Amino acid sequence: MAVRFQFRRGTAAQWTAANPTLAEGELAYETDTAKIKVGDGTTAWTSLAYGGIKGDTGDAGAAGANGANGADGADGADGADGGFDSTQTIADKSSNYSLLAGDVGKLITNSAAVTITVDNVLTAGQQVDFLQTNASQITFAAGSGVTLNSKDSKLKTAAQGSPASVKCVSSGVYWLIGDLGA
Repeated sequence: MAVRFQFRRGTAAQWTAANPTLAEGELAYETDTAKIKVGDGTTAWTSLAYGGIKGDTGDAGAAGANGANGADGADGADGADGGFDSTQTIADKSSNYSLLAGDVGKLITNSAAVTITVDNVLTAGQQVDFLQTNASQITFAAGSGVTLNSKDSKLKTAAQGSPASVKCVSSGVYWLIGDLGA
């Protein structure tokens, strides 16, 4: 037997006019804006922040249990409008570089041979993507207090066009995955 989940749904105008208080964890969908809100059991619709896969830009966000994606985060920061499709910011590096927390979700390319130092700046579940865009390889090195794992201990991209990603799996533990070579 298949199980199907459906969100409560209506247009933005319908939700605003009704102004319901959603139950804690209840999801509701605006059919005309493709935005969702997650109920906390006490806040009326018009006072709830928008949420979603990556959140919605500009909402303050109420303190809540779902702070990981910012939809109800205590810090109030919401992510960019998103869904299952998103656009990465691309940053080109032409000299050695150490990862920053602000690099999460970016695609880093290289215009020269570079060494990327993986410092312990990401939290579990976060990642940064890389693409070797010319003949010069990208080399990865573990920063202080970081364990950098990879298949066969390879720490360089293989060739032009090779993608790689650095994923944090727990504090200080990172995995380098992708098209890696000598």
